[in-house]
Amino acid sequence: MIGEFPSGKIAWGGREIGSCLDGRCLQVSGLVDKRKAVLCTGFPSRFDFSENNLNSFASQVSDFGKVRMLGSAALSLLSVARGATDAYSEQDIMIWDVAGGLALVQGAGGTVSFQAGKVDHALNVYADNGMLC
Repeated sequence: MIGEFPSGKIAWGGREIGSCLDGRCLQVSGLVDKRKAVLCTGFPSRFDFSENNLNSFASQVSDFGKVRMLGSAALSLLSVARGATDAYSEQDIMIWDVAGGLALVQGAGGTVSFQAGKVDHALNVYADNGMLC
């Protein structure tokens, strides 16, 4: 569940039950071309801004048509679930920042993957509409 501020709308959902926002079902985008896709991402507070990490980040996001930083992992994932953006990726984001949004993406027909990050309770996360190549 995610509360959208300042609208006060509540989004809820999950893989087995679908996802809804303000009484309307959510559906991920149908875009298949990553070069035209919009990626949401961010830098967690502990991000290492070394040249190697920045080069790696630039390499990862350069496949996408546009990159957006909304300032909230939860709202970025809600944007993917709504079909307003096509993918989300972030390294070492805390699980409580993404748990609700990952469930929404799955409920809206998208796919999610994650693995343990560098610190306790952190994840390296990727979520998209399930169709990007």
